[in-house]
Formats: sequence, C-alpha cells, structure tokens
Amino acid sequence: MKLHWAASRWLLIVLTVALTLPHVVRADDPLAEQAERFILPWATGDQYSITWGPDDHWASNANLGFAVDFALPEGTPLYAPADGEAIYLVDTRPSLYGLGNYIDLTCGDWKIRMAHLRDAITETRQVTQGEFLGYSGTSGAHEPHLHLELYVRRDGSWSAAQASDLISFFGIPLENLAEGTVVTNEKPFSKVTWAATPAISMINVKFARSIALTLPLRNNEASPLQLKLIQVFLVDPDGKLRQVNYSGDWLIAADDTCTVNLDYLPDKAGAWTIQQFSLVSEQSVSKLPAALSWQVAPSPVAIVGVSSAAVSEMGAHASLELWLINNSDTDLAYQQLRLVGTQPDGAEWYAATDPVLLAAHQLTCLYLETSAVTQVGEWKLEHLDGVTDVGEVSLGTIEHSFTVEGAQLVVENIGIRQNKMIYITLRNIGSSTANADWFEVLLQNQNNDTLSSVVAGPILSLAPGKSITLPIPLPADTPANYRCISGGYWLEGQYYPVIL
Repeated sequence: MKLHWAASRWLLIVLTVALTLPHVVRADDPLAEQAERFILPWATGDQYSITWGPDDHWASNANLGFAVDFALPEGTPLYAPADGEAIYLVDTRPSLYGLGNYIDLTCGDWKIRMAHLRDAITETRQVTQGEFLGYSGTSGAHEPHLHLELYVRRDGSWSAAQASDLISFFGIPLENLAEGTVVTNEKPFSKVTWAATPAISMINVKFARSIALTLPLRNNEASPLQLKLIQVFLVDPDGKLRQVNYSGDWLIAADDTCTVNLDYLPDKAGAWTIQQFSLVSEQSVSKLPAALSWQVAPSPVAIVGVSSAAVSEMGAHASLELWLINNSDTDLAYQQLRLVGTQPDGAEWYAATDPVLLAAHQLTCLYLETSAVTQVGEWKLEHLDGVTDVGEVSLGTIEHSFTVEGAQLVVENIGIRQNKMIYITLRNIGSSTANADWFEVLLQNQNNDTLSSVVAGPILSLAPGKSITLPIPLPADTPANYRCISGGYWLEGQYYPVIL
C-alpha cells in the first residue's frame, strides 16, 4: 500500500521531532537513583534553613538548573556531595546575576553547582564524597548563603534538571523544599577517612596477649586536624558491644595522611570483632567503619571449683576456697585474682587475693575473705578475673552462691512537716528481729553546702516484715533550703547505709 505524498511528509516530520526530543529522566530511572546518593555538602548533623526554594528560583529564566539556597554563615566548611571532578570557577558578573566563586562538580551524568563560596580558586581536581572543598561565603551575593544547583546530561549536553528528574533533592523530599524549612545532613561522611585498610597484628591471639591496631588516616580538611580521642567499638565473645577510649594528641597535617598505632588487650577467649572507630577533635567527630576480627585462645588456667559456707551472718566476712589448675608449661603470675559476682540488690561485688603464682601443671587452692556483707539474701559468684602486668583478663565463669541472714532495714518513706520534723518509715526486710541503736539522716544546707546530721532511736524489736515510723526533730536553726542526702543505722556496733 502506498501513502499519499502529503501524509508521508507529515509522518516524516512527526518521526523527526520524536527522535530529536531530549530524553527525560524519570524518577524511577537509574539516573535518578544516582542522585539519591548525593549528600548535603556540610558537616553531618548540622542544620540550616532554606531561604529560597526551587519553585520561583529561576522565574526569569526557567532554562537554568534546579536550585535551592541555604542560610549557611560565611566560613562554613563545605564537603563534596559525591565522587567526581570538581572545577573551581569565578563569575565576575554583578551580584544580581553572578555566582561569585563557585564549583561545578561533575558526577557521571549529573552536575552539582555550589555557588557564592568565600575564596576565589581556579583549579580542577578529582574528589571523593566527603572531601573538603572550601568555605561558604558571600561572593556574588548580598548575604552569605550557599546556592546548590543540579543539571542533568541529555544527549551529550547539560540541561536544566526538573522536579520530575528527581526522587528527592540531596535527601530532602521535594515537597519540603520551601522557604523556612530547616534541614539536616543525615547521611554521614567524615572529615577523616581511611588512607588504607586498617589492620591488626595477628588474627590468632594467645590468651592474655595484646594486639596492635594500625590505623592509616587521611585528613580531608584544608587545615591541620588535632585528634584528642579515638573510640573503638568492639563486639566481644559474648556478643556484647564494648567501647574503648584512647586519649592522645595526634596531629594530621592538612590534606595529608597519618598512621596511628594502638594496643588492645582482649580480656576473654573467643571471637572478637571491631565494627567502628570514632575520631574526635575539638571541632568534629568522624566515624569510620571497620571489619577487623581475631580469635583469642582459651585461658591456660582452669577453674576446678569454689566452695563456701552455705549461710553467712549479716555484717560478717564470708570465707571462700578457690581451686585452680595451670595447664600451661610455664608458671603464671597474677598481681591479683578476683572472684566477681552480684549482691542481692544487683550491684557488683568481688573478693580478691594477694599476688599469686600458679605453678605449671599444678593444682592450687586459694583462700579468700569477703568484706563485711551488708545485705540479706543471695550473694552470687559469676566469673574469675586476673590482673596481670599488661591488664585485666577473664579466666572463666563460675556458678556459686551463698546466703546472708540477719536483720536489714530499708527506708519505705520519708516526709518533712513544716520544716520542723522528718518522718522516716523503716521496714525490716531481713530474716531476724532488728534492734538498731540509732538511725541517722545527713542534711545538706543548699545555701552554703554545709553538712549536719539528726538522729532518732533506739529501734527496739522490729520483727521481720514489720515497719516503724520514726519522728526526727530538726534543730531550730535548720535553714528552709536543705535536703536529705544520705542515711544509715547502727546494728550491733556496725553501721549500715540506706538509700533515702
């Protein structure tokens, strides 16, 4: 079938126009997804408001890019929103039209423009995301701010980006791009990055041996960076997250590298992993991910057993026997061994030895005595720790307990009437009758921080589970502005503190 000549001509025109129309980026295109990886070009966590949104930004010339202005003070450090080629340019047009000192950052098929920078620079260089670029300013503008603009490459040339090209603008939902909206850079990047992969000295570690951590760091700032604190976040063999702090004074020159060496003593046998390092200076915190793992061999010291009397009396010193065997070929010296556990209120306690030498392949019995036990109930032993020349290590877990019996008083209620009398309600939660000599309350004058005390008693024959309310007169010169900061009682010649 032949087409009429006129119809053929119109069909040719339609096809030609269709083939020459610019490609439009859809929000579900891979190109739009590339822009989702862009980050706002200022420090993580800092907040700035929008002073001019994209809707009427180019009212006089809609062919220019998708632009937003942010109220950045002059001198705010700026960082690369993405990897790419940064071209530093200077626009000398009047401020009504000019960009001043600006950067065009080409990232694949996107161009990011950052305008009104403080310093005039003319150079071209490759940058990585988060790398220091310069400072915000007022060049080409009446007020300090950052002009952030996007272009997209279509058919080999740069065209104005449109809202339809984007899923969001540097992580900001498009509907939030309005004057007055405060936005935060929530996508983290670091002023300090890895110059190379961090390393550890060994992956198979003998028990009670330190390992060396090697941290090759790069300062992306245009000025020297003084690190004051390095925090290491680890996962121990029990699956618990730990934080270890190293204080120091590490100087990294501007746009330069530095290697920091740290020592760490893994205190338990099993698998360890480092997940992150935080590098802290007076001006910033940089968080660097890591994946360093090692395995610590089992302890050569085996816990054979622990024994004690089943019941101890309130205020007494409990005696313990600890049986250990050294399975290694060498004698092992410890400055101290500690049996660690929890007392009835859940607080940690321990019983410790003097310096100990465990002979090779020998069974050793050690005798320990606790400090005075001051709570009734079950006292648990949970693990054994050893203090060596290089630090403290865990020698193993223990399941042992003993019971403390006797009288114990707790404060149920405390009240003050007309600044003349304190009323204390006490309950005996122990297993025997309490015959306390005195109950004391320590007072603090909040005008001058001076301390004084008031007492009441004696408390006679308070049976287990029973309560009593004690009126305690306040001295006539007691100031109105005071508080009760602690209390306690004497029972059979020993003082027991209580929580008020």
